[in-house]
Amino acid sequence: MLLLSEGQPNLADTGVYSYLVWVIFVLIAIVALIVFLLRYLGKKNRGWFGGRSVRTLGGVGLGQNKSLQIVEIGGSVYLIGVGENISLIDKISNAEEVEMLIAALEQESAGPNITLPPWAEKLTSRFRGGSEPSSQTEELDSSSFQQLFESRLKEASDRRRKVDDLLEKEESVDRSREP
Repeated sequence: MLLLSEGQPNLADTGVYSYLVWVIFVLIAIVALIVFLLRYLGKKNRGWFGGRSVRTLGGVGLGQNKSLQIVEIGGSVYLIGVGENISLIDKISNAEEVEMLIAALEQESAGPNITLPPWAEKLTSRFRGGSEPSSQTEELDSSSFQQLFESRLKEASDRRRKVDDLLEKEESVDRSREP
């Protein structure tokens, strides 16, 4: 028989569940530390490479090997389609629109990329010590960005249609001049 000394706790006395709770707590702490470290390093990298003249503001995947990228070069913002080839969709050079677009994109990238269920949002806001985030302001910011984005895409498609119409008119005039 195995005799236990009085100084050592028995596994049955402390409980398996308390060890399980402790392991889960430590696991959550490690994951939280990793997330905060990744965010910190991400902010540091933005600071290290912030002096570049070309800055990628964001992008959206549209399909396999196809995406839409927003790039800042100098004081202008370019909307670029990337796929088998790279094409310029639109150039935004109005300083007011550029500032608004950059502010919206930076605010979007500063927030968490993972959307939590409402009950988890309430729980995390309690731990942060703040009140619940205002979803109305977030919706307004995202809707204004969405509206600006859609209007720019519509303008670009209208410009392309006008260019196509002008080219067709030129071709028809050129054909009528041929003997």
